[in-house]
Amino acid sequence: MSDIVTAMVAYARERGLLLDARTADTKEWRKRHEVLVRDMERTAAAQSARLSILLADFSVLPPNQVRQPPFPTLDELAGDWDGRPEPAGNVYLPRPDFDEELRAALASPTAPYPFLLVYGDQGAGKSTSAWKAVDEVLRPETQVLVPRDGNALAALAEVDDLSSIAAPPALIWADGLIAEDLDCLNREAVDRLVAKAFIVATVSADDCAAILDAPRDQMPVARAALRRAYLLHLPYEPEIVEQATLNSYGGAVPTDEDEIGDAAVDADMMLLRLNTARTVNPAASGVSRPAYALRMATQKPPGRSIRDFATW
Repeated sequence: MSDIVTAMVAYARERGLLLDARTADTKEWRKRHEVLVRDMERTAAAQSARLSILLADFSVLPPNQVRQPPFPTLDELAGDWDGRPEPAGNVYLPRPDFDEELRAALASPTAPYPFLLVYGDQGAGKSTSAWKAVDEVLRPETQVLVPRDGNALAALAEVDDLSSIAAPPALIWADGLIAEDLDCLNREAVDRLVAKAFIVATVSADDCAAILDAPRDQMPVARAALRRAYLLHLPYEPEIVEQATLNSYGGAVPTDEDEIGDAAVDADMMLLRLNTARTVNPAASGVSRPAYALRMATQKPPGRSIRDFATW
């Protein structure tokens, strides 16, 4: 510090410049430096505290295992995470068209990465199907962040450098979003997140309908989020659910009286769902794959028209 002040004073003298006493005082500059360092340290501490609070909302494993970076990888979560969706009986029942489209979207090699939103009726298998694709397509070393809600996602988008807490491309696994969560995700937030991470989310068809049916002055951010997302519909297929139920019993019909009673209730619910399930719009299904292929060919972020929600 003294060398800098001495050089400044010498420079002023050579050019006949007048310096006030405080400007030429080494002790005064040292005080200023100390104040600046304290301010910077307080700012850094405040930022660290805010980040710690935020990261607590993205804890995947129990608190004593993961509360802050490094976040766990897909490979690490294969055996240690209770929240990992597992198919009934550990037997995944493929949906060829859906699986192929989801895997193609996840194969994006560069940013911006897709914001994939799988929607469908309760019990359709959204979480299991989405995780199966993630597990098979993304690299085992991909770090996983699991937000508590939409507010946590929006807060994550405000981080100056997301790559400082998770190596890109990371995976943001947002399972079970609701309409209010999507209403926290404005376009700017999504754009910042997909610059560093895949977003794979699930939402019920009922929540999608609630967003679309809301008055125009309500949930505008959620409607924009639906437009921004690449929407994939997983229809409720009673045959798949029935087979999954059998798989959960190891492929055998249950013999315990209580289990037989539960199975009978499930069968009744299955018939009810069959009679009330929404159907896929054939026209929308026919254009989704060519539309996605075109977007991939032109290197634009994947997305789909909100019209794909037609004929619910």
